Amino acid sequence: MSNTYNGHANYETWLAHLYEIPEAIAQEYIEADKKPDLEELETFCLDWFEEYYDCHVQIATLPLLMQDILSAAVTDIDWREVAETVKDMLVERLLKKEEIEHGN
Repeated sequence: MSNTYNGHANYETWLAHLYEIPEAIAQEYIEADKKPDLEELETFCLDWFEEYYDCHVQIATLPLLMQDILSAAVTDIDWREVAETVKDMLVERLLKKEEIEHGN
């Protein structure tokens, strides 16, 4: 039996992809004019999500049970996998940009 969910590490990581978290992170990474580096990307992804989470989730207003469930789900996201997806997206965008610039 596989421990994956729809081709991703787990359900939580699949949800991050479903809701286009990697696309949003890639866009912000491009706007920051950074080059794809997997180690840096993993940290960038986690930092991006923590900021997103803090801005959109009023955790203190949730019952303690819901806080614990939500926190557990967030910690289960495979940020390495998300970073790899973002890196692939960035490389693809860079290649397209080079093709356009060189008229290919």
